[in-house]
Order: sequence, then structure tokens, then C-alpha cells
Amino acid sequence: MTSESWLYRATREIRFAPDREAVRQELRGHLADRVEALVEQGRPLPEAEKAAVEAMGDPEAVAAELGRIHAPWWGYLWRASQVVLVLAVVIAVWGMLVQRPDLLGSRPDLPEGDVYATRYGTEWDVLEMWRPAGTKKLGGYWFRVPMAWLMGGEYASENEAGEMVEKRSCYLMVCLRADTWKFWEPCSSGQDMVLENMALDSEGEHYGWDSRDCRPLFCETWQEPFTSWYLVWFSLPGPEDVPAWVEVPVGYGGGTVRVDLMAEVIS
Repeated sequence: MTSESWLYRATREIRFAPDREAVRQELRGHLADRVEALVEQGRPLPEAEKAAVEAMGDPEAVAAELGRIHAPWWGYLWRASQVVLVLAVVIAVWGMLVQRPDLLGSRPDLPEGDVYATRYGTEWDVLEMWRPAGTKKLGGYWFRVPMAWLMGGEYASENEAGEMVEKRSCYLMVCLRADTWKFWEPCSSGQDMVLENMALDSEGEHYGWDSRDCRPLFCETWQEPFTSWYLVWFSLPGPEDVPAWVEVPVGYGGGTVRVDLMAEVIS
């Protein structure tokens, strides 16, 4: 289960939306702290997130308790008394977005040299880089791939005997961008957009989240008013195993974006 899936299930019994989002943000912070601590211990990011989610407990039990604590009536009364203020804020925000759509939201940092630093503070060697051209329209959204790169690095991990051993990981990174003119309806920012599906490469290898039958797949997300960003991690055996192309799943309807690394185009 991904962190976003856990957060959705754990907070869905909170009926007042602002309370639900506030609690979700707080829980998201706790998850991020757990992941950061595990990454600092030397565990790979996908493994760290999985362990952090498991440590948060059963989302159904958490949801039942949060629903009992957060009664919605005071929230609805507060909302009714703030209608005029909310309208004023909406008008102000709309004016800002029209002039500067980048004022709200965030986007991933892409590598500019031979080192890539993740948002969790770990650094990886950038071994190769691609800038695929082209655009693919799916479901009313325009998908692009600003950059893809190959990265590798070493980390210390504890084996079954309790000894720290050096391991090396290699990932093909694909940065996917989804644009829309509907600022009120951006593409889903959830990791499930990618992780609920299987990815494929030119060698016939399949990639999936939390599956023993295929290579590991991981995804990070960011969102701006008109743009959603997906950073997809394809785990590779080594830097010599880069496929000619990969197909990135982009939704529950089976749509994919094929990233041709050899030709540096998408389709």
C-alpha cells in the first residue's frame, strides 16, 4: 500500500473536509519523518516508504477512531459564517493564479550535473541523461517528459546476521509532466496514478509496486495549479541494463506514455 492510499483510507471517515485535509497533512508529515529517518539509516527510498506505511498501523482502525473524534457540526457552522471571507480569498487567489500560476504548488528538482539530490537528502551519481521530445494527450491532459536519467549509488544495509554491508542500487528515473488549462481539475496527484498499474520495458520486463513477480517501481508526485508532476523510479540490475524504451502507466484507464530513450521521443 502506498502512503497516499493509506492516508486516504485513514481519513475518509472525517466528514468535514477542512478537518480531513488538516489531519491528512499532519499524518503525511509523520510519514515523511519516518521515511526520512529510515533513508538516513541507509535504506532505499521505496523500501523506506513501505516500512513507514506499515508502522502507521491499520488504516481502517485509524479511520474509525478519527471519525469518532472529529464531529462535523462545528465545522459546518464555522464554514457558513465565513462565506464572504472565502469568496474574497477565492477572488484574490484567482487573480494571483492568472498572473503567476507558479505562486502555488511545487515541482521536482531535476539534476543539472552529475549528482542528483533527492528531497530526503540522499545523493546519487547521474550516469546518463535524456530529454525526450513530444507530447501525448490522454484524458484531456497533455503529457510530456522533460527529462529522464540513469543514476546509481551505494548504501549500507543490515543483513540477516545483523551486519552492515555495502550494496549498490541503480535506477532509471523518468520525470512525467501532465498539463491542463483547467486549474480546478489538475491531473491526479496521487502516487496510485502510476503505482496501481504495471510498467513495461523493451526487454519484456514488468515493473510494479510491492510485487515479487517483477522489478520494483516507485513514484513521487508534486502539483501546481495547472500541472501535475510524477517522478517514476524503475529499479535496474545495473547501469548496463538500460532498456531502449519504457512504458509509464498514467491512470486507471490503461493509458501509458512510451518513453523511447534511444530516439529521445515519447509516444
